[in-house]
Amino acid sequence: MESIDKFQCVEELLNKRYDNINFECLLEHRKIRVSCKKCGHAWPTSIKNAFVFHLACYNCHKGKGYSMDEIKILKYLQENYFPEDSSFRFAESGGQLTIRNLKEPKYIPSFSPPLYYQCDGFSRKTYIYDRKTKTLTATGEKKGQ
Repeated sequence: MESIDKFQCVEELLNKRYDNINFECLLEHRKIRVSCKKCGHAWPTSIKNAFVFHLACYNCHKGKGYSMDEIKILKYLQENYFPEDSSFRFAESGGQLTIRNLKEPKYIPSFSPPLYYQCDGFSRKTYIYDRKTKTLTATGEKKGQ
């Protein structure tokens, strides 16, 4: 009974964080069953993954030009490393940065280079990473366009 009470507390916290996902306890494996309210797709995951990474339905993200795993990583970075950076953008928060070639691409008969590239995540601020303390520090400078 104690584990059910713990799960109810966990379920309340998860329901505050996610509005489009249902949760069900799977006590025998210390996992939860997650289901999408929109399409009904369901999958098991650990409670740790539900708190550390962003949960979203893989079926609902098919064909959008970016992967759900990419979004999980970028949301984790935003929440833990760039919480005050309003210029940090990715596919679900302002869109990906499109970088176009300024030069006329040279064509090789068997290879044609892309006309543009898309950056998964970016920020207009400059950061310095300290390996000893494993922290990012904003320098206050903004990158040029």
